[in-house]
Amino acid sequence: YRHTDNLEKYILRLLVFAAIAQVPYSYFHQTRLNILFGFVSALLILKFQEAYGSRIYLLILPLSLLDLEYGTYPVVLAIAFNRIQEDKRKGIVLFILSTVIYSVTTRQYLQIFSLLTLPLVYHIKPVNFKLDKYIFYWFYPVHLAAMAGIKLLM
Repeated sequence: YRHTDNLEKYILRLLVFAAIAQVPYSYFHQTRLNILFGFVSALLILKFQEAYGSRIYLLILPLSLLDLEYGTYPVVLAIAFNRIQEDKRKGIVLFILSTVIYSVTTRQYLQIFSLLTLPLVYHIKPVNFKLDKYIFYWFYPVHLAAMAGIKLLM
């Protein structure tokens, strides 16, 4: 989110594509909100954190009432990765703790393997390449629609 020229427009675009993706996503998960809504929540938390400081983390609690895919885990991960930009060790500790807590409490033990990305995260170097931004926005709803179509055909 640090690389966008206009965070409000970015959030709005993400919200629009979350709504578009919700249609095919609902075919698989009738009541749960797709991951893009979790990303929107994470961006809002990060935006308000800049304005109001760490007190904003209390807003994570009401988010747990929403039926978001992965719950509040994407929000906490966004905070962890934002923290890595400022203090790598504290950010990585937050990443490890949140992943272990999420994996154990939800019994999604495969998520533990995401910790194998830590060497990449810790030693990441900026890469300069450009793709049309809408490729990333459209990929999620289009692949969900394709999977729903395949499921209908079976």
